[in-house]
Amino acid sequence: KAKARRKAAPKPNLTVAVINETGRPQVAEDYRSVLTQMGYSVVSVQDRPPQGGSGETVIAYRGESRGQASALAQRLPGRRVMAPTSESLPAGAVVIVR
Repeated sequence: KAKARRKAAPKPNLTVAVINETGRPQVAEDYRSVLTQMGYSVVSVQDRPPQGGSGETVIAYRGESRGQASALAQRLPGRRVMAPTSESLPAGAVVIVR
């Protein structure tokens, strides 16, 4: 029997910026690598001093990106929080790792 070919998932149509607030080096670059492998276009990575976060990864997005940001959140490890914003963002979604 011939094996059925599995249809490839469509490439995500969402740009992503990654901000590392864990205090651990290389976390943003690790996320960039994983997100790129998932098909996301990572437009920037940044390390910032820890902000006293709760250990949750925050996915900030503007209203029009809600569905795609939610799909991204489901693919990330650990606790995640969706954070809609009306502020200008450097990408369709910003992943803040805390």
